Amino acid sequence: MNTDRLNGALPQAVGSLHALARDLELNNEELIATLGFLKEVAEADELVLLADVLGLSRLVDDLTHAGQDGTQSNVLGPFYRPDAPWIENPGSIAPPDEEGERLELWGRVSDGTSGAPLGGAVIEFWQADARGLYSNEDSERSPWALRGRQLIADDGSYQLETIKPKHYTVKHDGPVGRLLAALGRHPWRPAHIHFLVSAPGYRRLVTQVYVAGGPYLDDDAIGGVKDELVVPIEAGRLRFDLALSRG
Repeated sequence: MNTDRLNGALPQAVGSLHALARDLELNNEELIATLGFLKEVAEADELVLLADVLGLSRLVDDLTHAGQDGTQSNVLGPFYRPDAPWIENPGSIAPPDEEGERLELWGRVSDGTSGAPLGGAVIEFWQADARGLYSNEDSERSPWALRGRQLIADDGSYQLETIKPKHYTVKHDGPVGRLLAALGRHPWRPAHIHFLVSAPGYRRLVTQVYVAGGPYLDDDAIGGVKDELVVPIEAGRLRFDLALSRG
């Protein structure tokens, strides 16, 4: 954040905090407890998770991409790893012995205004496995399990063989998990697959496709689901077209 923006934002942020303290009649013990909780969150490396479960990450993502053409964006999430291995197109991120229901993911990448195909664009994919775990969470698996990068064909098409992801919980054994429990909220997220799409001259698109018909679509722990991103699986295939906004 540059100095001018900071100078404009800080008085407004401080004013909002003071107004909240007055409305709640905040006392010293509550202030110290709140600061202690935030310290715990930072020490547990859960600041992004806190922003997620408070709906702040979704809100900022919506504000960042307001008015853009093309596919709806979505939060990046904590499990992204850059420099995933390249795969063919058509290709696979699930070896034959990968547990789970096989799924063919396919679609077309295009210009969000003209609809022209964007051959040469790149998609990065990552997802949870059939147990609801990402490779970051399983030290016995390859760090690149169920991850890959694919170059889009001249006609804008991509095709990927994978497995149907499972719904899973966000991290809930730390301070943010205690907050969810105190609020009577669950830590579950619906099943989804992540996409990061880039092409020269276009804004980078970070999004997710959610599997229709699964649990937690209407009660996502981070409020990340957008109706436009919920797609059904039909005969083992899921089509998800992507359109990019010019940068």
